[in-house]
Amino acid sequence: MKTFLFFLPLTAAIIFFSGCSKAKTIPLQVVENFRTDDYMGTWYEIARTPNFFERGLSGVTAQYTKHPDGKISVVNSGIKRNGKKMYISGTARLMDKNSSLGKLEVAFYPPFYAPYLILETDYDSFAVVMGKNPEYLWILSRTPELPETEIDRIFSMLKSRNIPTEKLFFP
Repeated sequence: MKTFLFFLPLTAAIIFFSGCSKAKTIPLQVVENFRTDDYMGTWYEIARTPNFFERGLSGVTAQYTKHPDGKISVVNSGIKRNGKKMYISGTARLMDKNSSLGKLEVAFYPPFYAPYLILETDYDSFAVVMGKNPEYLWILSRTPELPETEIDRIFSMLKSRNIPTEKLFFP
């Protein structure tokens, strides 16, 4: 019985994370001629769809750093309801090293990578990112706030691509 209880969470994790990796073939319009170096730096979370790994967090940021060997480190942080700051570190890589599309993979628990699809960015002020499906959607900014006109433009872009926005909220 103890063996079963040990392998049950492990099996569930493998099934969950293996589902994340199957999203590589999502036929979405992503950023073309993606400039990895220009994407590096700090991004502030403006809006997101609810997800289990950010439940209860506010003030979420993502810090991307490209190393000389080409690897990208990712540090996500946020503040829990009790005021405690939480961090998680991971790595990112291009899904296809021979492509210039904004399709990355991110792993916080290697070797399990999840899609990180950059739908749109201007590199200097905003980015719209999706995971394996629209259930994982983020609007990011280089500053803690984004003008309402920019948010409206992003929502219009998402709707024009048939990406649902009704679950997005502003933590």
